[in-house]
Amino acid sequence: MFHVIVSSEKSLAALTFPLVLKIDSMKTYWSIVNLIVLLACLGCGQTSEHTNREQTLCEQALPPFLAGIWQADRGNWRFEIETNGTISNAIVFLNKTMMSPDKITTYPTKFGGTGIFEPGPWTLEYDPEGRMLEVQIVIKHFYQDMGDHAMEGDMTDLFRGPVSEDGQSWQAEWHTSGKSVIVKNKNTDTAKERKTLNDFPEPVYRGDLVFRKIEE
Repeated sequence: MFHVIVSSEKSLAALTFPLVLKIDSMKTYWSIVNLIVLLACLGCGQTSEHTNREQTLCEQALPPFLAGIWQADRGNWRFEIETNGTISNAIVFLNKTMMSPDKITTYPTKFGGTGIFEPGPWTLEYDPEGRMLEVQIVIKHFYQDMGDHAMEGDMTDLFRGPVSEDGQSWQAEWHTSGKSVIVKNKNTDTAKERKTLNDFPEPVYRGDLVFRKIEE
């Protein structure tokens, strides 16, 4: 299975600490080196930090047909998958603003205000058996100005399903979890003026989507 994690969080490498070993001989030294290499392979490859993102890559290469732009048949959803398996940008169903996984995106709303997307981890998994592709997009926080009102919250969207034999379409089940609230008066914003719009602690099925590869 191919597995990639892309996160805007600080790399876990910064939290590690040195491990001191007493090495009595070169034979012991090389035994330890070989053991570390074996554990790294079993643990899904290597970890590297790039533009404040953590990427964990399996040795298995991403099938070339997965790389490209995938556009859903409804809901504005769109992902761009790179050849190394990372998702470089995405458009979510809330609007047509393109965002990337390593920075906060702001955009103008139709009400003359500002919208904000703060991404969390974006993950991709692919299992050749059954040609199953899974993409998860996490938005840690979003805010949308709606005139006198505003909407904010968090959401996690998961898409999972088979990719066609020709590698041009992907039929995926869409599940959502998270919470969103309406702020009735954004200028005062008291607890009494907040109304929960959605609250899904566990993923909720939203329907099937058909993604197709597109050229730009």
